[in-house]
Amino acid sequence: MSDKREQPMESKVTIISKSNVKKIIEKWRGGEWESEALRLRQNAGLFLFKDDAAKEVGRQIQKAVERGEVTTSVEWGLMGIMLSDGEIFGMAKFVDAFRPSIYAETCLVTLSEVLGSLCRVVTQHPKVESALRRLLSFSVFVELYSATRLDEAKLVEKLRAQSDTGLKTMLDRAELAFVRHSRASRDPTNETIEGLDREDIASGVSYAIESYNKKYGLTGAEFRPFAESDPGQLAFDSEIVLAFRLSELMGMEAKVYRQEYICHMGDNREYRILPPNERWGMALSLGYIRNVQAWSGFGADEPGIGRSFDEECRKFFEHVGGRSLGLAGTPGQERLIFALPAEAWKILADELLLVDGYYKEEMGELERACNELLTPLDELLALEVEPGLVMRDVIRLQRVFRFSGIVRMLALEAEGISEVVARNSLIGAMNEEMLWELLLSAGIGREVVQAFLDLFSWDVEKKGYFDIQYQPMMKIGKVFAFPFFILGMSNVIRNCLVLSEARVHGDSKAENPVVKILSDAFGGAQVELGREFKYEYEEDEGEIDVLVKIGNSVYAFECKHTLLPCSGFEQRTTWDYVDTAAHQLDRFKVAWGDDEFRREVGKRLGWDCDSAELSTCVVFGHRLLAGASFRGHPVRHLRELVNFVGSGVSGLSVGSDEFLIPMRRLGRLESSDFDNYLSDDSKIYSVYWNSFLAVDSVWNFEEVALKVRNYGFSPLKQLANVEGLSLSLARKILKSVDCLFAAERDLDKGRAAVMRYESYKEQAKRHVQMAVRELKRKYPMADKVRNYVFDL
Repeated sequence: MSDKREQPMESKVTIISKSNVKKIIEKWRGGEWESEALRLRQNAGLFLFKDDAAKEVGRQIQKAVERGEVTTSVEWGLMGIMLSDGEIFGMAKFVDAFRPSIYAETCLVTLSEVLGSLCRVVTQHPKVESALRRLLSFSVFVELYSATRLDEAKLVEKLRAQSDTGLKTMLDRAELAFVRHSRASRDPTNETIEGLDREDIASGVSYAIESYNKKYGLTGAEFRPFAESDPGQLAFDSEIVLAFRLSELMGMEAKVYRQEYICHMGDNREYRILPPNERWGMALSLGYIRNVQAWSGFGADEPGIGRSFDEECRKFFEHVGGRSLGLAGTPGQERLIFALPAEAWKILADELLLVDGYYKEEMGELERACNELLTPLDELLALEVEPGLVMRDVIRLQRVFRFSGIVRMLALEAEGISEVVARNSLIGAMNEEMLWELLLSAGIGREVVQAFLDLFSWDVEKKGYFDIQYQPMMKIGKVFAFPFFILGMSNVIRNCLVLSEARVHGDSKAENPVVKILSDAFGGAQVELGREFKYEYEEDEGEIDVLVKIGNSVYAFECKHTLLPCSGFEQRTTWDYVDTAAHQLDRFKVAWGDDEFRREVGKRLGWDCDSAELSTCVVFGHRLLAGASFRGHPVRHLRELVNFVGSGVSGLSVGSDEFLIPMRRLGRLESSDFDNYLSDDSKIYSVYWNSFLAVDSVWNFEEVALKVRNYGFSPLKQLANVEGLSLSLARKILKSVDCLFAAERDLDKGRAAVMRYESYKEQAKRHVQMAVRELKRKYPMADKVRNYVFDL
């Protein structure tokens, strides 16, 4: 984190861009790239690769692998590794060339040979030891990935053998998971479908449909109506679990190649994937937990309707339901259809579906979106996500499908509905003309309908990536098939932002709200401040978002604003942002080691920087990775950082009691407090790290097994670690955690085990009540806690 300049800087820095990559190697002799790279590196000082150069090296490696040219791939790999002292492994454009998923299966043997050869050569050069660790991890992951191709092949072939029922049964299972509304937590120790949450099930089903479509293509016959003789709803549960694990393996690939997770093989073909360190894994888990609780001051200030949309749908069914639904289809394969006269449908749209204002369910999602995106509601609603389609339209169109799903399910719950009718009615199917007529007759504009269907439809003929939550409308020829509840209950605001890549604030630094909010916070803290500081050094140029000087310490902040990723696969975007920030800060640190550069910075800002020490930090708008460090740069969350700089106080909520806990010494911000906050041993984050439980789960495939580490957060352990709690009570609470954890694993062992678990729960509650009494004697109470961290 801190650059104390104890090591002399190398005298020359050479910036390598795409334009001079080929100039460097044009005279290198075939088969001697290793020695040529070493000679150049020893004579030329430090090399810094630009993104376009790393991309070019990666492109050459990929082309050679696809042609089966092992030697050429190895030579290009050695060039990048040797010249950069292994630092090129921190660049996504380079490491992506070694990802097995980008290659056809026929190329995987070549890829393994390339990695093996690179490992053997790099072993002889201790200076690039870090590169060897990454190469070994890549090599093992390629073995794991190759072995699981057998599992994918068997999955697809089973679905092919039962193509008339398999995929539709799996799709129904995903829809039912959303019908139940519950967001049941994932249980990593449960190897059945009961251990998956609804998003996991949707992910597995998406993977299965995409894999089948790539090999055989979907024709529509796969979604024919069910008959009484067809397999039941649970018949393909094991296939869903397998498909989910295969899809998660793609997320694991992103972590191994982008986040430096370690893949190695143990005994009996059991592979393990672990985070680069425990803190990184815990920071990912903590980020998802705490992001839900985050408060930013951005809220849904537009008045809501004050009614529940779901309740309004139920009222409609109670008054009209039976008259609006009927049966259609051949005998034995009937389904429910929605049959409302056009005039009545228009009235329904005007009074329920397309009304101005927002229902209770929508207000909650809008407020969370405003907080996450750091934007006022009016700007979010007016955002054009596609030409002719604004966010306000998207929310109203979602109501059409949510309404249809709710009314349909209420009808299916009525007595007298057979299982076959119920199964055939879960998934909607309409030809293109009928769907257009339905939406247009509700009063929705043609341009809006076209943009909505283009955005949320997945055309099977394109055989691309499929995620049923993002694009739940499957277009098969002229027919649309869609699960009502997945479309109606998913986070449509976030999904359309991901699909369209539309951004409220744009991509420029000037529009980045994180930069403005952080600058404003420091501006009120009586410190020296610089914003969007542009600089040039040697052949390089760059810009630092926020520079702050406290005492004789200078702090450089790179601010990134992106959506919270929902999977390991999506975390690639966050990694790209933190990787970019790290490279920007690395280059600034190199320049900072030059006395003349520091003097120039001081001159431009009016600071004395001659002996100032430099610390760096990556700041995200979301909480993911907050508390961890990436290549020596601490990662922190905007709202927490602003809170630390401003009030210096955090909120702790235990049930209905809320306390104000100091994050630092109150008063003027001192560099020593800030250094502690940014350090790996930060007292703020040590409370969290001591509150996690590591749980390993094993995924069994056909020929191999994969052990994955999960991190469970314990609010009770957090409470026990709060400063000011008596040591004796803290020990009692920690013992309660151990007892509860052990008893929970035995809940299926009979009544005595359940009673023992309930007894430990009551004991834990008594300890929490004692803790509240102690905390009330030490800390002031808060009227409203904005940084909500604990709830029993």
